[in-house]
Amino acid sequence: MRFSTSDVVANILIGVETEEFATAAGVAASLAGKFGASALEIRRADPEGGRKGFTVSLFLACPVAEAETTGEALRRALLPVALEYRLDLAALEIHGDPDAGGYADLPFGEQESDGYVVYGLLAVPGGGETRVATYVTRPDFTPRADSDLVSRVHLRVPVADPGHALERYRPVAEATQASTVQIVSARAAGSAAEYCEIALLSAFPALDGEDAEAGQRRVAATLADRLDVAPGGHLESVAVRVEDDPLYED
Repeated sequence: MRFSTSDVVANILIGVETEEFATAAGVAASLAGKFGASALEIRRADPEGGRKGFTVSLFLACPVAEAETTGEALRRALLPVALEYRLDLAALEIHGDPDAGGYADLPFGEQESDGYVVYGLLAVPGGGETRVATYVTRPDFTPRADSDLVSRVHLRVPVADPGHALERYRPVAEATQASTVQIVSARAAGSAAEYCEIALLSAFPALDGEDAEAGQRRVAATLADRLDVAPGGHLESVAVRVEDDPLYED
């Protein structure tokens, strides 16, 4: 997810302690609408990590105003979230030079809310990759094996808002047993038409005695059958890889 160099991007980190994707998706969609998120990500937590259930990242793009410094814009981008959760913006820390890879972080203890917890808030200048390579968890939250196959389904959908896209295409994520869902709003080149890009990442155990190519074909065929539930979205690609590479682009 890349944002314009004229923007700064606030990132809200949220935990939803549930094993039900629909519950986590409901929280993500609601908060995406509340804050006007430009992108979001939902992940099943690593079963061997420190969190349970799902983690949600919301990305809020904020244009840098005329005559405003990048540092001032980073602070302003975090203001609506700080006010919502009654966080002390005076505790904001700027790490490094905001115009040369620096970022802003607002430290606080975990903030519990209705059905979720906010555990991180930071802001970065636009233009860079906001995602990081991440572990794709199995849909049943059991530990991964090195032989697991990681799939990536890429959809382009005629919905401009990531929260609405999540609500509408949640059945697709559930049907493909996605453990990581990434949704970002975009605009077609030379057009005012807006849409969303959706990436659905899943991890499938290999069968006993199955080689990598056979496993890739099996998983791809399974996903093709399940994608019949897609409501009016354009399927861009289905990729199945042995490597755990969620940032893979076709």
